[in-house]
Amino acid sequence: MKAGEIYSKLNDHFKLKGLTKEELLPFYQKLREYNYDEPHIFEKLGITDVDDIDLRYLPAYLEFNLGANDPLDRLLKIYLFARQVEEKELLEILGEDIISVLLRRGLLEKTDDKVSSPVALFPCLGYILATDHMFTRSYVSRTVYPLGVDSYALARVMMDIEADEALDLCTGCGVHALIASKTSKKVTGIDKNPRAVNFAKFNALLNQVDNAEFLQGDMYEPVAGRKFNWIIANPPFVPSPDEKLYFRHGSQSGERLFSQVVSGLDEHLENGGYAQIVHSMVFHKNEKYEDKIRGWLSSPSMQLLIFGTRFGRVEPYILNHVTVPAYDPGYNDELLKWVRSYKEQEITKIGDGLSFIKKTPESKPVTLFANIRMPLEKSDINPASILDLMEKRSLEDFRESLNDMIFRIADRVDFFWDGTQSDGSKKYGVLFNNSSVLMNEVLDIFTIIILDIITANPRKGSEIRTIFEKAAGHHPLYNDKLFTDKLLDLMVDGIITTD
Repeated sequence: MKAGEIYSKLNDHFKLKGLTKEELLPFYQKLREYNYDEPHIFEKLGITDVDDIDLRYLPAYLEFNLGANDPLDRLLKIYLFARQVEEKELLEILGEDIISVLLRRGLLEKTDDKVSSPVALFPCLGYILATDHMFTRSYVSRTVYPLGVDSYALARVMMDIEADEALDLCTGCGVHALIASKTSKKVTGIDKNPRAVNFAKFNALLNQVDNAEFLQGDMYEPVAGRKFNWIIANPPFVPSPDEKLYFRHGSQSGERLFSQVVSGLDEHLENGGYAQIVHSMVFHKNEKYEDKIRGWLSSPSMQLLIFGTRFGRVEPYILNHVTVPAYDPGYNDELLKWVRSYKEQEITKIGDGLSFIKKTPESKPVTLFANIRMPLEKSDINPASILDLMEKRSLEDFRESLNDMIFRIADRVDFFWDGTQSDGSKKYGVLFNNSSVLMNEVLDIFTIIILDIITANPRKGSEIRTIFEKAAGHHPLYNDKLFTDKLLDLMVDGIITTD
């Protein structure tokens, strides 16, 4: 699909007038029948996650991975790779009635005896999401962004909570709003892009969801004066010297919209409410990252949990995000504009981040930063439970109650280790069942002692304390609070649990 064709389709929306979820149900059922889901698609393409799809490899995908031309092959050609197929091939697997609906409602286009789709379909945790094609996202600002690694990361660590009202900011195709609808009485999704709102409404119908509404507007404006139990956001976050693609670029710093989401939480979160945001982690010279987020919070009464991953150098990040192709005559100027912007801001490294926040006006605020490997499926980590523990850990009666609790290694832990690095420093880690790895300052010689104590058998807190004091009491950093703090650290990280 060429740029001119893409621009001509900017104002083409799904034909929603009179459309019902019942009309789309047979197509949705066929997609599920033919295994249009992450495990089967990733296996067929020989990849482990969505960001492994490389469009430069497209001819090989089509010939070798999709060469069998089974029903899933045909659907992927049309809805993932924007190829044409013979209409009769689609009729064989979908039937005339479904084809008629797809043509009428904007999911198929017909040229002579071939059909293609102007939109992509991405699977995510049992949902099917219509977006613009991967081929279009470099060209226009109103593109409905295809599901990327950020969308899947946020979806896979969605908090396991029940909410009366949930809010999804920068909803895009509506993926996170729809996932939240499963445990919420009502969900409101907001996006600045009217095309995205149209796609999100369509996706709600396709996925048979009827407790989600989608509004056009800028951030919190359409819900002024309303409060929510759960706020979710995937704002544009790429640090960019311009904002040509506002579905992706997050201002020069990459943090303008992220900071707006965070600063509005106190006004729009109910007491005891939760928030989760996916974002880039932009590190500036001489800056402590968690202090920056704390500074955006308009109230100190918030528990803050940050997961970070995929940290890297600035140069590869720029090369992956410059919007002008390398063969374009303007490439050199565009590249230098990006490099100059990053140097002026003293950006030292960039990673991917997920921040989780709970509004707790009666508790002392706690901040926890953890490095993780993003799960490749729905994670067994529930950030809401971690935030609940962070809230409790400042309460003296809860700390004292630890002596009577029975502690054991959590079921999701495969093993933990400690090792000496080449520079002589010690590194500690935990491997979870879903292959996410945690390595941070929480894991040290003291937490390893506690883990060693309860590895073989669950033990009562008071018993663990006695053994711990004998093993660590001679250490120069030992103090009366050390055991309780380390025990709570392990509970917060989900490495140990209570019976």
